[in-house]
Amino acid sequence: MISAVIMGFSLEALSTYHSIAWAHHDPATATGMSNREYMLMVEQAIAQSDVVVFNATDDNLSIDEVVILHTAYINRTPIIAVGLRALSPLLEEMVSQRFPELDFVVEHLMASYKLSKQS
Repeated sequence: MISAVIMGFSLEALSTYHSIAWAHHDPATATGMSNREYMLMVEQAIAQSDVVVFNATDDNLSIDEVVILHTAYINRTPIIAVGLRALSPLLEEMVSQRFPELDFVVEHLMASYKLSKQS
């Protein structure tokens, strides 16, 4: 199964894609954790993920999201942007692939990241 850290999408938007194990970034669910503890957990999720996907149509990334993208970049985890809005040159450098919609991302992941069964 393909695993992905995803930012900027609702859980409802992800519920139709059953072939991917989504790690949904939502710091609001980390009640009772320190910021450092939460970020260590996020780093572990990135290390175990095949890809990081973020919503590039959002105007502002949170500090957490910037740290997640940077962590993925330095760990050489592919980063996929969803949306065709112009990004800063730094983000453009970090992004491995861009797609206009989440459906295209899922198609790409299923075609390129899924291990084929051997006979």
